[in-house]
Order: sequence, then C-alpha cells, then structure tokens
Amino acid sequence: MLQKPQPQIQHAKTGREPTQWMHAVTLTVSISIVYFLAARLSLALLTKPDGIAVFWPAAGVSAGALIALGFGARWPIIFGTMAATILANLLGDRNVWSAVLFALCNAGEALVTAWVVNHYFGPDFRLNKLQNMVGLVAAAAIGAAWAENPCQPFASSRPNGGSTF
Repeated sequence: MLQKPQPQIQHAKTGREPTQWMHAVTLTVSISIVYFLAARLSLALLTKPDGIAVFWPAAGVSAGALIALGFGARWPIIFGTMAATILANLLGDRNVWSAVLFALCNAGEALVTAWVVNHYFGPDFRLNKLQNMVGLVAAAAIGAAWAENPCQPFASSRPNGGSTF
C-alpha cells in the first residue's frame, strides 16, 4: 500500500531543520540566563577602590559549555555569553562600549580555553586524571591571559569617565 510521504521542512539557505534552530535558541537563552546570574555574582564581588572583579565564575559557564558540548555549539554559546555580559555590565556601572568590549573578551576567553582543552586532550575530555585537571587549569589561565590584554585598559573605567589612576 502506498503512503503519502511527509515533507521535511528545511531552511532554504542552511538546510537545517527548524528543530535545530529551536535547540540553538534554547541553548542561547539557557547560557544567557546562567551566565548572567554568574556574572551578577561576580560583579557583586568587585573590589571597592578599583571596581575590578577578582573572581569571575561566569567564565567557567561558557568555557565549560563549549568543552562539554563541543565546537558545534559555539555560536549559541558565544551569543548567549555576549548578551549576558552586555546586560550584566549595563546594569552595573559600565557604558555601552566597554560592555561590548567585555562581551567580546569574555566570549574569546571561553573560545581560547575550550580550544586549548580540545587541542591537547581531544573532544572526549574528562576530568578523570590529574593530568586532565591540571590541563584544564592551565587552559583557563591561558584563556584568562588572552582575554586580559584587550580588556585591561577598560577594567577600571568609571561611568563618569574617570579612572582609579
């Protein structure tokens, strides 16, 4: 007996099914929410005289998601990280341009950290050996050092244009 085939709906340019887009949007929103909450916690820990975060647990959210989900999920994670960073910084004492710069630096830090882990340990990374744990800490340090260079001039900027120096 002949059956009527069900047509598959695909996006004209990318060929992706709508469910893939929905998964990407869901991942972006999820990363944004978790990253935003972690960023608000980080901003609550700012040092009083300098206004610099000494601890940024939000970086682990995006880097961990990239390591766990792989680079196939990089765009939703990058967009979620950037959106949450911009919102958290604007709700703090940063201006739009420094918020965008911090967003780029935070997304870049996650990418660099995840790339280092993937490059040296492969896509099946697990924290089951001391070598892997030390490698993750080293990758996080490399990512943080990479992100510090472009963001350092704006780290202690004040909303009124003054700095702590």
